[in-house]
Amino acid sequence: MSQALIASLYCITAIMVAAFCCRLCFPDRKPIIYRVGFSWIVLTCIAFFVANQALYYILTALALFKLCPKDIDERLLFYGAMLPTIPGFLNWLVPFPGINYLVELDYIKTLNIVVLLPLILATFNKDNSPRLAPSGVFKATTFIVLYFACIIILDWRENSVTNAARHSLDILWITGITVYALQRACNTPDSVNGLYFGLLIAAFFLAVISLFQAMEGWKFYTEISRSLSSRYSHLYNISYIRGNFLRTPATMAPIPLGIYMSFAVLLLYKFRSQSHSTFVLICFFCLFLFAIFTTGSRAGYLSLVILFGIYFFLNPRLKALRGLIAFAAVVLMLPYYIAGISLDQFSEYDEHGTFEYRINLFFTSVELVQENFFFGSRYYNKDPALEALRQGQGIIDIVNTYLHIAMRYGMSGLSLLALSLFTVVTGLLRARKEQEITPYELNSENTIRTTIAIICAFCVSITTVSFIDRLETYFWLFIAIGVCLIRQHKQMLYKAQQA
Repeated sequence: MSQALIASLYCITAIMVAAFCCRLCFPDRKPIIYRVGFSWIVLTCIAFFVANQALYYILTALALFKLCPKDIDERLLFYGAMLPTIPGFLNWLVPFPGINYLVELDYIKTLNIVVLLPLILATFNKDNSPRLAPSGVFKATTFIVLYFACIIILDWRENSVTNAARHSLDILWITGITVYALQRACNTPDSVNGLYFGLLIAAFFLAVISLFQAMEGWKFYTEISRSLSSRYSHLYNISYIRGNFLRTPATMAPIPLGIYMSFAVLLLYKFRSQSHSTFVLICFFCLFLFAIFTTGSRAGYLSLVILFGIYFFLNPRLKALRGLIAFAAVVLMLPYYIAGISLDQFSEYDEHGTFEYRINLFFTSVELVQENFFFGSRYYNKDPALEALRQGQGIIDIVNTYLHIAMRYGMSGLSLLALSLFTVVTGLLRARKEQEITPYELNSENTIRTTIAIICAFCVSITTVSFIDRLETYFWLFIAIGVCLIRQHKQMLYKAQQA
């Protein structure tokens, strides 16, 4: 029996087990859970057994088109659940006469075209225009648009026309479609909760796959690269061991998986009242935590502490305990930062020198930012000052998203990103404060509080990692959800004033 067949059977079994357990926990969502589970199995089989890249993407697109629900809210849930189905290394350079390649196609782009683009077209005739909610939404969307415009314009300098055009298209294709589609379609708290539930379903699948990988010490999806190889396959195929455990990636890289599973723990807690099986719920709480542990991701641990710290700190029922919650969060985060500062005392726990590498990277990057303060440099990673940080794989790993943006796009890009985040978070905080505590609005307040916690945790987590794998997609997805919730609140106030 071939290795690819055995690996695919492990993946399919994990998906089936996860779907069954998810259905036990949330029986009211049985049809969509089984639809998502079946879709995962179909796409997994295509990835493992189709050896031609063109045929692979054609079949994947057809499968997504056929299996995607028609209802808008269910389509949003389906999108969230299908995002991590296939590893991100399956990139295809689409050939075109006269140039080296036309575009770089991957799974996320295919998913956006098949699932989200029709969603945009379907909502054009609906009366959900953001103009009904001018102030908070206008500020947030303006800074987001300016940020994307800034990085697109700056990428045209010192670059070939074709490469710059491809990068501009990638931004619009991956993040642009995601942000715009969600703003058009997520017009009720139920649609946002549906999208969050889709992300939770995916976490069930990822957790069981991660468990199987940890038990077998085998990254099953590496077998795909034997038939569908790409220029990123070798990065996914590297096996990292930490604490005698394989750093399990499931369908992602270990660090993005750790961050994602920390969000999933909070989402599972958010939807706990809908669960019909306390036993399964507790088991998956533990399994999600185990998945974070096996990734060996410190960012996942840090994110988990911040998520629950902010979520409970903002809980209106726990105002009297806010001081204690803040103190507990600081205490839980101390080991991470002490280890990063006191290198001499903690060197025995940092055998790979990751803390020292991050500190050296920070000071070197600050010097480079000062040289190109306003607009950065397109080729900052070729600067001789960074050569001392080149790692064994021949790469310079910029393990801080903000440093990467500052070096590549200068303080112009970094400032616009910071303003985008600031306006979204402050808009959400204002909306949460203005919510009336009724059963319906309490549900909305809970969703807003969850979104604030996730965005803040994400903002801190990316100080430890660059936008690798699909982290950037998730980052802008949560930002878009934040904008949607602000718009929903503004529309509610607008309609109340007109009544």
